[in-house]
Amino acid sequence: MMQSFIATGLISVLWIVVGFGLAFGKSLNGFIGDPREFFMMHGINAHGPWSLAPTIPILLFALFQMKFAIITPALVVGATAERIRFSSYILFMILFSLFLFYSPIAHWNWHPDGFLAKMGVIDFAGGTVVHISAGCAALAGAIMLKRRKVHVTKKK
Repeated sequence: MMQSFIATGLISVLWIVVGFGLAFGKSLNGFIGDPREFFMMHGINAHGPWSLAPTIPILLFALFQMKFAIITPALVVGATAERIRFSSYILFMILFSLFLFYSPIAHWNWHPDGFLAKMGVIDFAGGTVVHISAGCAALAGAIMLKRRKVHVTKKK
């Protein structure tokens, strides 16, 4: 449970600092967003509404998307619990959220200039960005890490 609480705090900070820009900043060849555009949410209030949600203020959109950024690596906790050191889990969450899975896949799929979006992929509920990425990471983690520790109680 502590890993999920830590994920909430850590991913929130990462999302505000650079994650939103990587996912929804100006597209760099359809693969990742420019993190400088929304670095530390700078200029977000002066920015126009998001093109796919024109009636929602972009700050509200950014916070709504942050909840998906938080829950995605937190879903992986179930597969890695008792199998990974806490410091390794922190490193995994940082890499997973910013570079390996979440932000790039969110950009590919949800940004109008992302290459999956241009191919016609539509993901309204996060099945691709959240569930497939978390599921693949959980499966890879379960395969690569040792078996869970077995807690045996002594019989009297």
